[in-house]
Amino acid sequence: MHNWQIIEPYVPETSYGILKNIVDSYSGNIKLSRPRKSKWGDFRWNKNGITSISINNDLNKYAFLITLLHEMAHAQVYKWDNPKAKAHGKEWKSRFNNLLLPFINAKIFNHEVSQALKNQLHSLKATCGANPDLLKALKPEIKSNLTLEKLPFGSHFETSIGKRYRLGSKRRTRYECIELKSGLIFAVHPLTEVKLLKTV
Repeated sequence: MHNWQIIEPYVPETSYGILKNIVDSYSGNIKLSRPRKSKWGDFRWNKNGITSISINNDLNKYAFLITLLHEMAHAQVYKWDNPKAKAHGKEWKSRFNNLLLPFINAKIFNHEVSQALKNQLHSLKATCGANPDLLKALKPEIKSNLTLEKLPFGSHFETSIGKRYRLGSKRRTRYECIELKSGLIFAVHPLTEVKLLKTV
């Protein structure tokens, strides 16, 4: 199955006119992956220079498109710039920016996603999760769940994997959280889903 046939059902129909040329120009393989908590997609190559892109198959169409363009930017840097370039360095940011702009200008994304993307074009993030506004726009259902940013300072909470923390101060984009068992401090994403614990 060709790359376009694989990704076509997963991206907005309004993106086809721009996206098909980008996908057809990619000589590597695109495949779908089962959901991964740690990432939405990845780009890989082997010693023979053969490359592949994988995208999680549970993403909504906007998230899938952005993730695909993110990984395509890696592929372009590898092929056209410098295969040893820094993963999310200036070459990648330039390629990703150039890939995103036509879709933003053509109003492929809804207003919330488009605005969140425009706000970060000057300094694109390595992951969608590093931009809380973009993550909220891509995953609106998260607004109804209890997330870290909704807790008052000093709250005790538990994460989905059973770790327990006390909420501390907010850094630039993440919160300092003290693990109750070890006393170690961790930087936790504000949109992490949590369970509030009762304190004695």
